[in-house]
Amino acid sequence: MASKHLLNTASSAIALLAGAALATAPAAAEVFDEVVVTAQKREQNVQDVGVSITAFSGDQVRELGFTNTVDIVNFTPGLNYTSPNAEGSQVNFFLRGVGLNDFTDGNENPVAVYFDDVYRGAIGGLALQLFDMERVEVLRGPQGTLYGRNTTGGLVHFISKKPTSELDAYAQFSAGSFGEIKSEAAIGGPLSDTLSARVSFASNNNNGYTKNRYPGIDDYNETDAIAGRLQILWAPRDNVEVLLKGHGARNHAQVGAWQHEVVVATEAGDNRRVVGPTEDLYGAGAGNDAFGYRDTDGDPWAGEYDRDGKVEVEATGGSAHVNIGLGDGVTLTNIAAYDHTDRLQEEDTDAGPAPLIMPTFAAKTRQITEELRLQGDYDSSNWVLGFYYFNQKVDGAYDLDLTNLGFVYFDADYTQKSKSWSFFGQYEREFAPGWSFV
Repeated sequence: MASKHLLNTASSAIALLAGAALATAPAAAEVFDEVVVTAQKREQNVQDVGVSITAFSGDQVRELGFTNTVDIVNFTPGLNYTSPNAEGSQVNFFLRGVGLNDFTDGNENPVAVYFDDVYRGAIGGLALQLFDMERVEVLRGPQGTLYGRNTTGGLVHFISKKPTSELDAYAQFSAGSFGEIKSEAAIGGPLSDTLSARVSFASNNNNGYTKNRYPGIDDYNETDAIAGRLQILWAPRDNVEVLLKGHGARNHAQVGAWQHEVVVATEAGDNRRVVGPTEDLYGAGAGNDAFGYRDTDGDPWAGEYDRDGKVEVEATGGSAHVNIGLGDGVTLTNIAAYDHTDRLQEEDTDAGPAPLIMPTFAAKTRQITEELRLQGDYDSSNWVLGFYYFNQKVDGAYDLDLTNLGFVYFDADYTQKSKSWSFFGQYEREFAPGWSFV
């Protein structure tokens, strides 16, 4: 219901804005002029970028109620996502129908995800809280020239608010049903003439809205998430900036509740139907499954789950961004980053009180990235040359316990290593107002 309310509110707001735009067109143009993006590795007005792009400013992120990375799909044309195992476990974005239809942590999506100019390859570390943002950019279509591998469908870029030389702070708090409490805060400003910092924090907690009648196991669809970010900016000279970032996020949740229904194959054998309450197909009681259980209350938001349907995701990392102005419009940029993600998911697939089908997914992902970039920006032309390095290791495991069904215990462990490096470049020249050669 929350999503429906949000969409209805947005529709009303759009209608009001449309009327205002007809009456005050110049004012609307001024609002658009304020959206600055870095889709082509340099600051540009969003209306001057020759790429299909949707951009949200930090104010729009807050006003539209974005609290998670996946919330942007509600207001971005052509963008969708799936969470193959469970909501909050993994995120696979789809742009114009291009995306990843898989749940293996070692796979990388053709719609790349960036956080503050750093590529995140682990799909298990993307369902994170969205807070203290400068803007969000969604680029459609192949972006391989400037963003390299795995950008066949496009990319999503989340850009956090950076430290400034002026004191800036905010805090917000909300509470809702099912014990929901959300909070978000940030403070930043100067520490000295050359040093500034910013600290950001967010949390999201609720008690769960799917009632679990099984004793000793928590209700499902509960959330316990917390995230933080620390940034330190050092500017010893006008042409030198060093930005150090550290981030951490933890998302522990009870998700993935299924509704238990007894089914049987049709006579044709190519479909399934729900067993009626008076049918005793398995000799275990009318309407029951082969183990004598039937969910009788008809409530889709309640069940008897004998196992924690938990998802635990922990993501940490850090990066160093160095920008040096070399003069004559030329800038040297270096971005080095390390990210670590741990993911654990346990599921009660049989959705009943008996321990019958119990899969477990686990993965530990570590990645190192390095980007070195030299670029020039002039009145009618600009260029960029760069080098990129990517190193990722995934240690994963998939366990499936079917011993109570008379089958074996399946256990599959794997290690996957990925290394790549590349050189890239682009030259753009404007030969007439509104026309450029790339």
